Amino acid sequence: NDTEFKTLTNYKEINFNNLFFGIVLQLSKSFDNFIKKYYKAKKIIEKTRPKCLIFRTMTPYESSNFIFRKICKDIKLPYVTWIHGGIHSYSLGGYDVTDFRFCRNHISYGIHLDEIINDEKSVLNELNLQKNHKIYPVGSLRFDYFTKKRKSKKFLKKNNKFTILFTIGWGFMRNSYSLGTNSKKLFFFNSAWEFQYQIIKLLQKYQHKYNIIVKDYPIPPNGNLWKSILRDLNAKNITYVSNQFSFTDLLNISDLNILPWTSTTFFGSQYYEADIFCINEDIDINLFKDKFKNELFYFDNTTEYLKELDKYLEQGNFYKRKKENSRDYFINFKNLHKRDKLLSQALSQIIQERK
Repeated sequence: NDTEFKTLTNYKEINFNNLFFGIVLQLSKSFDNFIKKYYKAKKIIEKTRPKCLIFRTMTPYESSNFIFRKICKDIKLPYVTWIHGGIHSYSLGGYDVTDFRFCRNHISYGIHLDEIINDEKSVLNELNLQKNHKIYPVGSLRFDYFTKKRKSKKFLKKNNKFTILFTIGWGFMRNSYSLGTNSKKLFFFNSAWEFQYQIIKLLQKYQHKYNIIVKDYPIPPNGNLWKSILRDLNAKNITYVSNQFSFTDLLNISDLNILPWTSTTFFGSQYYEADIFCINEDIDINLFKDKFKNELFYFDNTTEYLKELDKYLEQGNFYKRKKENSRDYFINFKNLHKRDKLLSQALSQIIQERK
């Protein structure tokens, strides 16, 4: 009421007024369907009578998220979001900002989340979403399950050489923007493929010395690109893997995990003894220089990363660092077989505070 709406829908002399109303019109056509889903979901709640609801995310890309959240608000039912493992920097990517906007209770993998979001550098502080969040470190049942299976894919190991796993990750996404993401500081968004190309070029140098696997993760959007790059570099001895094997399958046989960014793969790699090379400058680098100095190969610039990786591969001395403190910090590893107890305690506290 206090502003001119057309002014708000202008950005860099481009007017998005018609686009905005087009989106609103499309959403309004779904209202009747949303209401039907609401009453159907409410019957489920009334029948099962849960004491608390656990959400994967608050983001409405699945209508059940905002429908069940609406029910929780209406009947005063406690709820919590089990935060995914990608949060590892002051910036928040994808749907993470929405999780903190619409939910105050968060189950996390480790204690890292509490420290990151409460740091004054956190994007939540800039968005005024930093207050009253409660973090409950439980761990990841998903990672626990997959790593417990540990199905070794030995046919990928062609010999007794050390195996190196390079996980590519997301490519550069043009014409897109996520609120809360500082793209200048996230290597997997900013010039991602150039840095990843440099890593592959370095690995090509050692293709006869080690078993090297390049894995597209989490989805293979650029498979043909990386296959062409390997072919152009004459990296015939480097194996490219897409959906044939899961990331966990490959972690089971890897002796070194190379990550061009820190996300879910970083948390999954913490379960294994293999050394980890990772990079991110949008974080408290002193934490890794001091507390985790002898546990992780962690860098905040690509030049140093490539230099030290080259030195590591040249020397060929694997399993140099024990991830004792970092494991507890990021995935609550010391409570690996006590997740049910921690989860029960967290839910009990959330329920009690709501009363």
